[in-house]
Formats: sequence, C-alpha cells, structure tokens
Amino acid sequence: MKYNPTLHKLSNGVAVILDPMDVETASVAVSFKTGSWDEKPNEYGITHFCEHMLCKGTKRFPTVTAIKDYMEENAGVSNAFTSLTELRLHGRIIGENLDKLIDVLSDQLQNSLFPPECIELERLVILDELRRSQDNRPGPAFVWQTLFNQSVSNRTLGPADNIKSFSREQMLDWLGQRLSAKNCTIAISGKISDPSSVLDLLEQKFNFLPTHDVSHLAEPTYHPVNAHDSSRKTRNVNLFIAIPKRFKMDDSMFFERTCERRFKLYLEKELYEEVRQKHGLVYDISVAAVGHNNGVHCIETQCSAENIAQVTALIAQTCNRVYNSGDPSDEWLRRYSNGCRLGDAEWLDAPRKRLDTLIEHYARNNKLYDLSNTIKVADSITSKDVQKCSRGFFDGPISIVTAGPDYKANLAQIWKQNFPGSNITQFSDITSSITNAGRGR
Repeated sequence: MKYNPTLHKLSNGVAVILDPMDVETASVAVSFKTGSWDEKPNEYGITHFCEHMLCKGTKRFPTVTAIKDYMEENAGVSNAFTSLTELRLHGRIIGENLDKLIDVLSDQLQNSLFPPECIELERLVILDELRRSQDNRPGPAFVWQTLFNQSVSNRTLGPADNIKSFSREQMLDWLGQRLSAKNCTIAISGKISDPSSVLDLLEQKFNFLPTHDVSHLAEPTYHPVNAHDSSRKTRNVNLFIAIPKRFKMDDSMFFERTCERRFKLYLEKELYEEVRQKHGLVYDISVAAVGHNNGVHCIETQCSAENIAQVTALIAQTCNRVYNSGDPSDEWLRRYSNGCRLGDAEWLDAPRKRLDTLIEHYARNNKLYDLSNTIKVADSITSKDVQKCSRGFFDGPISIVTAGPDYKANLAQIWKQNFPGSNITQFSDITSSITNAGRGR
C-alpha cells in the first residue's frame, strides 16, 4: 500500500491532509485542536456536551434519525468524539460518495440547531454516561484525575453539577470561541479520485469558519501522591504505579522517546513473565502512557487485596532488575523490529489509523507524518541507545494509586525496600483515601 500524503491550506487557513489509498472507502475527520484541557473548572464537560449536540440535528437534517438515514442511504456512517486535546467530527463512506460525507460534517458544524428540548434529553444521557464511567473499573482516566486534577470525577464528561447547568447560550458561545480555521485540520484517508475537486469542495464547504486565534490553557501539572480510593466497589485492588514522563511528545525528542518506548515494552514483557507467568498473581499487567508532555508512564494491574503486597514487591524487584542489569539485547530488539513490520503493514492498510496518526502528528509538529523516517529511526536503535535513553526513567517522583478493597500494606515502603534508590513519593499514608490524600498536599 502506498503512502504519499499531501498538505494543503484553504483560503481561511484550514489545514487539509489528503492521503490517497487504493481502497473503496474514504475516512474523513474534521479536527479542532481544543478539548477538555482548555476548560476551567466551571466549564468542565462543556466541549463534550457541545459534541453531543453537534450530532443532534441541523436545518437540513432536523433529527438524529434524518442524519443516520441519509448516511445509510449513501453507504456511510458519521460520529464525533471529545478528548483532552481535541474535538472531532468524523465518518467513513464509499469513495464515490465522499462529497456527501463532507457535506454532512460541514452542515453539522455550521447549522446545528441545539433545540432546547433535545438539550434537556441529552443532559440526562450525559449524566448516565458519567454514572457508567464511575461504575467502570478504574483506568487511565482515574489515574489522570487523581494525579492531575482531583476536583472532578471525570474531566472530559464534567461533574454532574456542570452538566446540569450548561445552557444553550453557553454552548453556542463556547463553540464560537473554540472553533476556528486556525485550529482546524481536515484529513481524508482512502479513495480520493480527484484531489483537486475535493479541495474545491472543502474550500466551498468550510469557508464559514472564522479565523480568530484560539488560546490554550497550560497542561495540568503532575502532583505525586500515594493514595487509596476505597469508594470504588471492585473485587480486586486496582494498582497504578505512575512515573513522570521526561521527553516531549513532539519531533524534537523522537529518537529518545522511541528508545524509551523500547525500554517500556521490554519492561512490560518482563513484568508479565514474572508476575503472571511465574507467580500467577494477576491476569494481565501493562505499561502505558497517561497524559501528554506533563503526563506519566503507568504500570497498571489488578489483584486480590491479600496479594497486593507481594505483587507490588515483584513489580519493584523486576523494575530494579531490568533497569540496572536487564536492558533488552540487540537480538530482542531485532525480533521486536521484525514484529513491527506486521504492525506497519496493518497501519498502511487501515484508513482510520492513518488518519488518526496524520492528525495527531500535525497537531504536535505542524508538519506531515514521515513514515519512512519513523521506520528508519526505529530500525537503527541498538541496546546501547535504549540503555542511554532509559537512564533516569525511575528518578520520579513515583506515585502509587490504588482503588477497590482496603488493605493494610504500605506499598510505598514495599517499593523502597525492593527498588532502593528509586524516588517514591511520601506525600501521604498509602491506606488513606484519595480525598484525604489530596488534603494532605
């Protein structure tokens, strides 16, 4: 599958990425670089509420059913989502009807009705969505909320009081402030028969976007804390060990970040072997990223309350061993690079994955994603590179956050005993509640 995306600009400044593929469908995304991180406490959840309402009817398609029927009639689907950094409308359609999808997405942004009765119904839906998110097993959103912002239960959805208070005028005013040609990127991956015609259509359909500057709030700051949330009624204890990121997410530290990713993947493999395969104490264990430049690497697993002390000790011992004497060998790196070839092939074959990467990379670097250079850099990495770039990984301050049944073990002390020299924070007693730990800061 070929990869040859091109970057264009509409007359009002909207960035357009065209990514032709030899497939029968086209995936389209209209992305605005704004999200929950741009909201103040009394605004938490408003971008997400606006996203819902942008999908609830326009002058041409006055109901959700009317939009859905039109898309189905033209062999397409459309949807939207909100994240910490992005508001996106997107869809997929057979290539010959690409213009129909572009038309619908433009219409939703320009002519959504925001009818008061629909707002009240959607308010109930979002409150239910909030309750479901709180009932789910704690995950990255829970870690983010605990380490970066303890004032709301879910930053993107917003607290219940905010959801209940947003008015139609507030939402329309918010969109007027946040949606601009200057923070908009349109990406199309898939069947693009006539790029010139597509650009002409985009120029026509999106020239309504204003060209004002859109400011952004600073990223939340990591606040290390050791705490336990017993209000989460899960049978297992959910364990999160958070380690601050050191490398920026843009291209300026791409090599270092790629080397560090190799270290994390090797560490994850060794943790799985030790804690699951040798001792059978957990079903799974992962090392993932939470947040962006100011985010954390998070070792995540869950186990019974009676095993939490042993699991924490094994994790600390394995981290200590890998960090100090067990960096991946060149042979392991070679096998991993060979395995990446399958991932690269799958990525090349998937319009939606390509579109996601193109938008995310452009948002961070203001340029197109260079696949060939990415592969070249990744394949060049040696074990010495990984060792060099992983030094300082555990310099912390490291946080331990748990949720679920109570237990008596002091996990911070267990970590220190099994990984001497690492920087584990001591802000609060590990058995105190999340709320009390926050007050202790």
